[in-house]
Amino acid sequence: LKILRKHHLHDRMILEYRTKPSHRVLIDYCFTEGEEEMDFMEEEMEHMYEGIFAKMFVVFYGEEIPYYIKEESPNRQMITESGHIKCEERLDQGDESGYDLLNGMMMSYQHQDYETLRWLYGQFQKQQQRTEEEFLLL
Repeated sequence: LKILRKHHLHDRMILEYRTKPSHRVLIDYCFTEGEEEMDFMEEEMEHMYEGIFAKMFVVFYGEEIPYYIKEESPNRQMITESGHIKCEERLDQGDESGYDLLNGMMMSYQHQDYETLRWLYGQFQKQQQRTEEEFLLL
């Protein structure tokens, strides 16, 4: 948890994939708007170390991102993995970031916990106000 907080990764999900270091690894994924899927986007996954490839996502509570991974070797390209990236629960971070507050609001709304939703919304507004006061746009 300390590493995630130190490097501001607590609001990120990292998809890891392992293969031969010489292969090129591509990920195709798409976001959804309500019930409607948008077009798939393709990116090369970052080669982190000796055959470990990664792609970082910001995923909000209840959001689901379908993906599939393709490996390219000198002779061929093939789909090797597919799945969904999901944020199903909110991590308790102590001091709440805007990301944590938004996730908490979505979770409270889904569970019809309107008292918690109002409290979290108030916290979010206070945080927004502090940000606007401390950081002026030039």
